[in-house]
Amino acid sequence: MRILVVDDDKNFRHSLVLYLTSNSWKVDEAVDGLQGWQKLKNNSYDVVITDIEMPGVDGLSLVENIRASNALIPIVIVPAHTDKDYLLRPAHLQIDGYITKPLNFKKLKTTLARAVSRLQHRVQAITISKAVSDHPLEKELRVDDQEVSLGNKECLLLELLL
Repeated sequence: MRILVVDDDKNFRHSLVLYLTSNSWKVDEAVDGLQGWQKLKNNSYDVVITDIEMPGVDGLSLVENIRASNALIPIVIVPAHTDKDYLLRPAHLQIDGYITKPLNFKKLKTTLARAVSRLQHRVQAITISKAVSDHPLEKELRVDDQEVSLGNKECLLLELLL
């Protein structure tokens, strides 16, 4: 797994990178949102871990850019604040996890595993065209003669969309 860590706090970033690399993860680091965005444009990452408050391009702007270009990459926010109103600010950006500083490494590991698991279950894209047939009674979707399995919620959502 390849992770991008974006945080302006050198000591925090260093300890996080040490922990992640000790768990056999490949890690790149950036000191702010602008540098993080440049790395994201030039590399592929499985997860982004970012602070919110940073000079220049902050973490929320970075997350907005990521979501505008690649809605699937898991993002974990590691803010220094514990204020609930503050933590709700990025909720509309579909964050995959929050862990406040000081960091609990056990919680981080669990959050990363959960974020990657959710990514593996997301459907990247389905083109709906004449080649799509929907059989709601059988809870089956076929795209170009290949079956795509759906659960109850997915069937209801597809019916609403169609």
